[in-house]
Amino acid sequence: MLSKGLGNQQQVDTETKELRVNVHKRVMRRNHEVSNSEATVKTLVKYQRIFREDIVLPNYDYQCAITGIKTTSLLRAAHIVRWADNQKERLNPQNGICLSVLADACFEKGLITIDSNYKVRISDNAKKDPALYKEILQYDGSKINLPKLKENRPAKRFLLEHQTRVS
Repeated sequence: MLSKGLGNQQQVDTETKELRVNVHKRVMRRNHEVSNSEATVKTLVKYQRIFREDIVLPNYDYQCAITGIKTTSLLRAAHIVRWADNQKERLNPQNGICLSVLADACFEKGLITIDSNYKVRISDNAKKDPALYKEILQYDGSKINLPKLKENRPAKRFLLEHQTRVS
């Protein structure tokens, strides 16, 4: 029974490795699409883990683009344009940004946005929570930490789409 369990785990690892290789090949060809039919219950988490571990976190040297936090367990690979909103850009490095848990939540809720000059903007809505506002205000107007490779920097069109969605 134990060997069957281990054999099954080995098969899962092989499937994950094959998916990882496939993702890397697709990204190199600038094919960032993951259709809904590909992103099944079984593969969705794998795609998102590969996006986080192989694409976004390394692009940002494993630190939050806004706060500089480097504790990996507190970092998220945020999609600028949400996964659900654009199948064609799901694996695009330019659609990913490394954010700490707090920065990610604020970004998702529109309390923090990033403008086309890669500067952090704090929403007036953040003032509703004085403690939160005090915490994030220090980043207002500061330029985010960007990936070294220009082709991996957030696409300005994605940042604009995000601003439009959350405002």
